[in-house]
Amino acid sequence: MTIRPALSRLEVQQAGVVTSGYVYFKTDGGTGNFIETEIEGEAEYRVEFSGFQPSLVGVYASNVYKTSPLFPVQIDPAAGTLFATPTFEGQESPIKKGKWVELVSETELNDYLSYANYDEAGTGYGDLVSTAYSDDTPSGTNELLLFNGNKNSANKVIPFNFFVPYDITSTVSDVTALSGSVMPSLHFQFKEQPAQQSMTLTVTHRQTAGTGTWEPVTDNSITEALKAQVDWPTAVGGEDGIAFANVVKYYTGDDLTTETTPQARLHLPRKQSHRGSHQHLHQHQGTPTPTMYMSS
Repeated sequence: MTIRPALSRLEVQQAGVVTSGYVYFKTDGGTGNFIETEIEGEAEYRVEFSGFQPSLVGVYASNVYKTSPLFPVQIDPAAGTLFATPTFEGQESPIKKGKWVELVSETELNDYLSYANYDEAGTGYGDLVSTAYSDDTPSGTNELLLFNGNKNSANKVIPFNFFVPYDITSTVSDVTALSGSVMPSLHFQFKEQPAQQSMTLTVTHRQTAGTGTWEPVTDNSITEALKAQVDWPTAVGGEDGIAFANVVKYYTGDDLTTETTPQARLHLPRKQSHRGSHQHLHQHQGTPTPTMYMSS
């Protein structure tokens, strides 16, 4: 007899941001547009930010199978119905009032994939978790933990359950997901705080990418264009002061360089969690989760 889980589980145990740092850009030779790069050595422009202290108001999941028939054997992941990640580009946000717009008619599924603290009465978004699980700043760092499920040994998480299509007839201990299966994406929703109005942005450049000293930018149009890439958006689908960090890959190992893929087993590598308007924090099960940090 081989026992398999019907569902797999992704847990978020810590979520934090970097309150200050640098964002680097290079210029597209064909269009002249600014392209963000994580490699300082190829950057022509640099935006230094400080005072980035948002509140965490929502965590959502997408790229999950709404149905996944496994019996007697599923031979194609496409046999399941996938809720693919909607685009976050453009003027209209796929998330409004703490829910997926695309799933507005599927209330139960929307609830399972949405953790948000949104008040329909008019106050809008509030903090997702209480201060009992937030506002930790590790000593000597520029990190701000907006959710810490380990605070005071609470051992709490924000969980998401999802299907992993796999060969139900396999007898190996850790059966792998069927080829073509997707990994869920997580979406962290942040709200600008009143104090954020004083967030500082400084733009500098150098004549040659990778060499030279950083000098002030004298062209105001370039300064404003680069600041707009880093600063809070004026509106996302009609909701002011809202920004998202979208997580589409997960890594394991001590150096967090090994990308993990869907696994049909009882415990898998995790990220962060808490249910917002429902106000549920769940007890953590399994091995500790790595911490996720996001910058402006």
